[in-house]
Amino acid sequence: MSEEIEIIDIYQPETIEDLGKRVSILESNTFPQGSVVNKNITSGLASTQFQKGAKGWILNDNGDAEFNNGVFRGSLAASTIDIGGSDATSFHVDINGNMWLGAATFASAPAKISNTGSLTATAGAIGGWVIEPTAINSASGTGQRMSLSSSDNLITFYNASNAVVSQVGAGSLILSAFRATLDTSTTIGFRATTAQANDIGFEFVHDGNSRATGVNLQIRGTTTNTSIGINVNNDANGGESIYIDNSGGAIGVSIQNVGSGDSLTIASSASRSIFIDHSSNSHIGLEMNYAGTTYGMKLLGTDVDTTVALLYASAAPSGAGVPIVQLVRTNPGNSILSIKSDISTSTNHAGLEIDLNASTTTTPHAFSFLNDCFVSAAVGGTQDRKIRVFIGGATYFIPAYDA
Repeated sequence: MSEEIEIIDIYQPETIEDLGKRVSILESNTFPQGSVVNKNITSGLASTQFQKGAKGWILNDNGDAEFNNGVFRGSLAASTIDIGGSDATSFHVDINGNMWLGAATFASAPAKISNTGSLTATAGAIGGWVIEPTAINSASGTGQRMSLSSSDNLITFYNASNAVVSQVGAGSLILSAFRATLDTSTTIGFRATTAQANDIGFEFVHDGNSRATGVNLQIRGTTTNTSIGINVNNDANGGESIYIDNSGGAIGVSIQNVGSGDSLTIASSASRSIFIDHSSNSHIGLEMNYAGTTYGMKLLGTDVDTTVALLYASAAPSGAGVPIVQLVRTNPGNSILSIKSDISTSTNHAGLEIDLNASTTTTPHAFSFLNDCFVSAAVGGTQDRKIRVFIGGATYFIPAYDA
């Protein structure tokens, strides 16, 4: 059974005994054990051993109170909460419901939650992610991890040796939205795998009117660098390894070479190294605009099979008088076609060999001269024309007969 507490009215005593207790209280400035007052207190109440911030308790007349410890079995209502002063060890809640730690004000706090749910923290862990002052990492330490940096807007991937293997974002490398550094554990910079039809592994779309580059490959190093810029390994029995659609009129492949290397090298054991399927009547299948001082096109044959021609042209022109091969020279010079033999042995060989099929209904001709390749006969008889030739710096004539 709980002990009853005697209530004493020190301002309006009801009995002589209460009046005596009032005088005793006023003279000693203390209350009898097991009693409380029933009226307003003008100067507050305090325990006899009270020392501010150290021990005891106090109830001031303005409503302020100081206790050492307390237990509340119900709810606690307050306008603000301030614990630990205003330094890095303090905790605060303002009247608007904003909560923060480690600083005197909400704005300068390293950890805070606003009344709208916005969270700010300079360290910690969320779902296995480690929060640091300027980054969020998938793991702590310097091992293999992914890091999202707020200082340079980069997503960086590290290997087990803490080396950067790839980066996504601009950061300090403004020209590189994606960068991959390969090492012994990371040998592929970018890989896309699919088994579906019509999927695109990499796509570059440029809708502007200025010049842009879809893929830029740079191979830098010494003369011993034998790297490959693009390697296409096609094991299928159909399709194309590289397909270019230039229906809009652009150039399919443009090669600019100012070095001493080859612009295009094809090492092939297939039936055809280059195949051009050209069906346009107004365009050219293969054109080379050459402004150099050496060979525009050079064919070198090292095959021991002497039955195969180094250059072979086969066509069936529908128009009369259309040649299969035509050589046109637009500036003055000595030769349009030059045949030179570097064979120093005694083996018989020819500079020009002509093999015409005479079994057709028409009469084949070894040569057909047009325009000024011949001159009129200087003498009479059956000699009808002369073929003008240039030998050893002088002009000579080969007689031609009409029968």
